Amino acid sequence: MSEIVKYKIPMSVDLFVYYEPEEVPENLYKFWRIARKLPNANIGRIIVVEKVEDQKVVITSSHGEYTLTYEALNLSATDIVYNMIRETTPYISRTLFEIHQNATRFAQSFVNTSLITEYVLKPESDINTTLYAFLTGITAGYSGSFNRAMFFYHRTGEFVFQKAIGPRTLEEAHELWEAIEDIELNMTDFLETVSKDFTSEIETLYRGKSISENILSDFLDGEPHVVNRSVLPTIADEFDIVNEFVIMALKSGDSIVGLLLADNNFDLKEITDYQISVLRNLGNQMVLVIENRRFLESLKERAEIDALTELKSRRAFEEFINNIYPSQSFAVVFLDLNKFKAINDTQGHEKGDELLRIWGMCVNSCIRKDDVAFRYGGDEVVLILNTLEESDIEKVVRRIEECFKKSTGLTFSSGVSFYPLEGDIQRVLRLADERCYRSKLSGKIEFPSQK
Repeated sequence: MSEIVKYKIPMSVDLFVYYEPEEVPENLYKFWRIARKLPNANIGRIIVVEKVEDQKVVITSSHGEYTLTYEALNLSATDIVYNMIRETTPYISRTLFEIHQNATRFAQSFVNTSLITEYVLKPESDINTTLYAFLTGITAGYSGSFNRAMFFYHRTGEFVFQKAIGPRTLEEAHELWEAIEDIELNMTDFLETVSKDFTSEIETLYRGKSISENILSDFLDGEPHVVNRSVLPTIADEFDIVNEFVIMALKSGDSIVGLLLADNNFDLKEITDYQISVLRNLGNQMVLVIENRRFLESLKERAEIDALTELKSRRAFEEFINNIYPSQSFAVVFLDLNKFKAINDTQGHEKGDELLRIWGMCVNSCIRKDDVAFRYGGDEVVLILNTLEESDIEKVVRRIEECFKKSTGLTFSSGVSFYPLEGDIQRVLRLADERCYRSKLSGKIEFPSQK
């Protein structure tokens, strides 16, 4: 009933009430509360009647009068609205039907949101499919019904185009609408059938484009804003918008995480309150999903990084060796600090921790971008170097050696093996460990005698 407020229909409600409260239909009380709360309604008269069956509600507006009898007041809310749609004046009937239709469509939008949320919680979910699902919810006929929808990631000072759904041309739009008439799709169908590698064709038009944050300074409050192309002509020209469009900054607290842009570029229909409500709902859910994804990635990253050395953790190392591709080849280098236990025992664990922090810093700063370093345990480090050339390996190890010796005056031992040239990964790890032990005696990098 609160939706009636949007139609600005003033009404007066007369209540005919039996003097025994327990004999008054519950729906009569509901109409009393509605009349008190709606700004466009008021209670006209309250009349006490002598007979239970004389109770009724009379609603009067400029579009006519409608009476709910005692029998009608004892019906369900669904039946009352159904009777009002059938029996009241054409204008009121049409208004109630429109409210009902929009409520049904909006309920479907909430169902879509729920389905997307369920999908996101599955281990096999991916962010690409998730973003397309939200954009599909904004554009699909069973949901938001916009012609096009676009998503932009927020980066310092700008919004960078990322994903889009919708036709590229009017001809393509007509072909799409004709095809839709012959199929039935919903969000479940989309999530079950779309490939995680799917890319919409419209993205080829706008890939690499961005919107300056300064241009949108008046529209970054987290609410949808309907904007005429003349207000933001730069954006309209950049993204081929022919009429009005709606933009919504996606915000988490005071932080902006992205931007949604949607339009009715091809059917040129006016953007409705219903469409804005769907965009607001799906946009707010997108914020939760994006922030949740970032949070989980942050947790995973923290779990994979050793807090003391900032090298990758033993857990991350185990995950790495369990997911080696058959075609991969690399060098394994074991590094082990010399005399670290004696320093720990004589100077204390604080000094030991300080050395390990420097150790991790030197390793991380001296490996190449394609290499990976793991804290294997205690003061032991395992390097996975993306090369089989001894000269390349020696350069990396010498850089680490120079950094660590300059910072602490200490040295380390190192042993090298090669995967898969020397066997399976467990054998290769064992060989690197054995050569590292030999390095403590020889004082040099221990390579295999022959590859």
